[in-house]
Amino acid sequence: MGNFKKVKVVIFIVLFSSGTESKPHGIHPNVNLADSWHSRSLKVIGGSESNNHEFPWMVALVYENLAGHTFVECVGSLISHNVVLTAAHCIKTFETDDTELKRVKLGHANLMSEALIEVEVESIQVHPGWNGRIADIALIMLTENLEFNSNVQPISLPRDYSEDNLANGVMFEKLVVSGWGKTSYDQDMWTKFNGVYARTAQLKKLHQSFVRTDECLETSPHNRHYSRLFARLPTIPLICTQGTFGTSDSCENDSGGPLIGITASNHVEIIGVLSHGSRKCDNSQPTIYTRVSKFLPWINDLVNSAQLLSVLNPK
Repeated sequence: MGNFKKVKVVIFIVLFSSGTESKPHGIHPNVNLADSWHSRSLKVIGGSESNNHEFPWMVALVYENLAGHTFVECVGSLISHNVVLTAAHCIKTFETDDTELKRVKLGHANLMSEALIEVEVESIQVHPGWNGRIADIALIMLTENLEFNSNVQPISLPRDYSEDNLANGVMFEKLVVSGWGKTSYDQDMWTKFNGVYARTAQLKKLHQSFVRTDECLETSPHNRHYSRLFARLPTIPLICTQGTFGTSDSCENDSGGPLIGITASNHVEIIGVLSHGSRKCDNSQPTIYTRVSKFLPWINDLVNSAQLLSVLNPK
């Protein structure tokens, strides 16, 4: 039932290498905390459009095939001047195909905007623990350092927290996922925006409800796939969420996107990276995210290395 949030069509792949600054927890004033977050229309599937600079850390990953066609296959999150956080399966699943991650776009929620910034990919690091099930996390190093402004901002890396705090709403008032993926389960068409094919032009957002890990992975008909994937693992560094009604979920091409936690004081952290979800892009199964807080030493080491390299070898 569950599957990686990847595309059925088009292809992608990879680069590799090393690289790596972490950012202290901070407040992002662009995030809209209005009551509209609770609207039933807030879904990535067919859903509600974000404001153009509401999520200034959002990054569209652009892949190119041998024919020279470019596609937004996955998304990521800016976490420093030159590092983007995404899912390992956005890199590894299609690395044998003739498609390559070439660059990223950011700085605007609409892929048709002339205000978008394009930056080439320097190298990629996939977490060494990635085995097709866990550690679905990767870092993309960019060829240049980005200047931060109201349209381009890194998202804060998370503190650690307990499942009880997440379930009780102690940590965050809202959990939100966003992406440029499919807006309906049966959407097969790709549209060309500014020379790049994508599922939708305007970034979508969706409010999510937290699901405890044991409930998410329980052996039941609708979660049997998850039970097989994650059975007998000593630790399960995951977060699960679910849409609040039947047709709400992230979908194909939203892979690698952030699950963000927003506090009542408008403090925002990236707590998850989108990994698995329902094939039908609905709430028949929980959506699974890689739990970012469990990978902070690895992330910080690479981010700091990338920053040092950018200082020693300025472009």
